[in-house]
Amino acid sequence: MFELGGIFKGISTLAEVAAILDSLIKGATGTKRALLIELQSNIQLIDLYDAGDLPIDKVIARLETEHMQAALQSSFNFNSLKKGQLQATTAGDVPQFALYVGWTTEELFSSIYLKIKALKTIVDIDTDNPKFRKNVRLINIGKLMLLLLKHIRS
Repeated sequence: MFELGGIFKGISTLAEVAAILDSLIKGATGTKRALLIELQSNIQLIDLYDAGDLPIDKVIARLETEHMQAALQSSFNFNSLKKGQLQATTAGDVPQFALYVGWTTEELFSSIYLKIKALKTIVDIDTDNPKFRKNVRLINIGKLMLLLLKHIRS
């Protein structure tokens, strides 16, 4: 699994992530369930990229956003997955996550959605431009997804 630092104790392997998501999915229905399954699918895909050195453009093309987009368009209350804001203890001492402290579940989902859409746009428009560092962006999206998962679970 991609390197996450010390904040992800207890969810450091794909099996542990899957077990957490499976337990959340079992208790969810409708849009909540669809969002959690989409999150799980994307985390697994990014992990496959990281572990297997898969072609990055194909991985990016397969990232799913349909349920996030539908939930955003339907005014779904993302905060029903987890009320409250991301706490500093959840983000840990990782500087990369400090800016997300205080964000709601909806803001985290929206950020993930926008980052995926931007990455897909880069692939569509200028796939060979080295300035965009697609691999770094993809791994960072995966880390943000795991931060969201940790927030939902907390």
